[in-house]
Amino acid sequence: MAKARPAAAAPDVDAEVLEILPRAEDELPDTVFAVPRPVQPPPQAPAPAPVVAPSAPAPPQAPPPPFQVFGRAIEDGKVTLFLRWGERNILARVGDTVEGQYRLESEDGRTLQVRYLPLDQLQSLTISAGM
Repeated sequence: MAKARPAAAAPDVDAEVLEILPRAEDELPDTVFAVPRPVQPPPQAPAPAPVVAPSAPAPPQAPPPPFQVFGRAIEDGKVTLFLRWGERNILARVGDTVEGQYRLESEDGRTLQVRYLPLDQLQSLTISAGM
């Protein structure tokens, strides 16, 4: 059996013991018994912009005809058109293909219908009134 040790002697300290006193009601802070306010959620981040699928590119368009009608002649009931393409003058009739790119479709004295063959698009050229 183990022997019990004697209890250590209490140190000789001069300590002042303070008494805990209750607070007076007017000393209580207002927030101790305040009703809690509802917690506001943090502001939401702005909604991301809607994703818009890229639109299909516009279909290719024929360039404007590179020639002008500067005259017309009627011989034996057939109309010959005088075209200016840059520095060149070209004689053509309805149904002819010009430079492999344009076919003259029809003309009525005021308007020449031209088809741009690479894109198969119909275009109109105004024939000036002086012709």
